[in-house]
Parts: sequence; C-alpha cells; structure tokens
Amino acid sequence: MFNRFTRAIAVGAVAVLVALGLAVVATSPAQALPPGHRGSISYSNGVLTATAFESTVDHNGEVILTPDPVTIQRLNPNTGAWRTLANGTGTITYTCRGTTMRTFRMSNAFLTRQIVAPCV
Repeated sequence: MFNRFTRAIAVGAVAVLVALGLAVVATSPAQALPPGHRGSISYSNGVLTATAFESTVDHNGEVILTPDPVTIQRLNPNTGAWRTLANGTGTITYTCRGTTMRTFRMSNAFLTRQIVAPCV
C-alpha cells in the first residue's frame, strides 16, 4: 500500500512539473520564435499568399517581426524556368486565373518554400 501511494504521489509530482515546464516554455517570447528569417506560401479559395519576415529579440526579450522582401513565382514545367507573378514586402498575394495544378514558390534572399496548387 505504501509503495502504491508513494508511486502515485511521484507520478503526480512529475506530471505537475512537466506541465509547469511546458507552460514556461510556451509563454516565453524569446523561446517561442528564435531569431532568423521566416517565410511561407499558402493557397486558399483561388489566392496564393506568401509571407516573409525576420524575427529578432530586443533587449527586453520581446520578439520583433520585420517584413522581408518576397516574391511569388510559378514554375514553367516545359522549361524549368520560374516566372515572377507578384513581389513586395511582408505579405503579398496572387489571384489565380484558372485551376490547373502548378508548382509555385515564395522566395527571397534568405529562403525558398514551394507549394503545388490548382492555380494558373
């Protein structure tokens, strides 16, 4: 009986420590988004959206997001060349004019991400 009781207390204590540890990690701004360049491309309802930004941490530990230049490009399957459809800074969009599956990418000087979407 004593061993079961001790084991139950130990398991409960570990669960509480794990929960507290996860809460600390999840609420720390500097831990939530490490410094660096970030970017994404997505498709929804006939629109491609690309984002690019740099995350830094100021002297107070606050995360600062600075928009980066970004381009949306479509791959020509016959030539392998990329054609620029839109460019800007931070978040940009491209409205599709058809539903043929194509390969797109967001790119800038720091990173490239690809997506296949029903968009022309």
